[in-house]
Amino acid sequence: MTSFGNSDPLVVVDGVQIPGGLHDLNVNDIESIQVLKDAGAAAIYGVRGSNGVIVVTTKKGRQGKAVITYDGYVGTQRPLSGNPFNIANTQETANAIWKEFANSPLFR
Repeated sequence: MTSFGNSDPLVVVDGVQIPGGLHDLNVNDIESIQVLKDAGAAAIYGVRGSNGVIVVTTKKGRQGKAVITYDGYVGTQRPLSGNPFNIANTQETANAIWKEFANSPLFR
């Protein structure tokens, strides 16, 4: 948890140090983010704050009815029928490569 060999900033979420960083934090839960990158960060957090400090405040619970949101995606994948992109088959590809070599000035 020191700055030796590590240049990552210290991440503090609601007053608690998070060792992994911000990867596991839901962006919808963030209320505010503050970046401390001067001597004040080192004064408050010591050596751990020498690379800067990211202070994250999350949204707090509110009185009233609970609100639940859901974001989802559903899709399917099916191959296109026929040859919509006009792609060459194996023999046509081999013929094109053979003609390329035959017409190349390097192989004359």
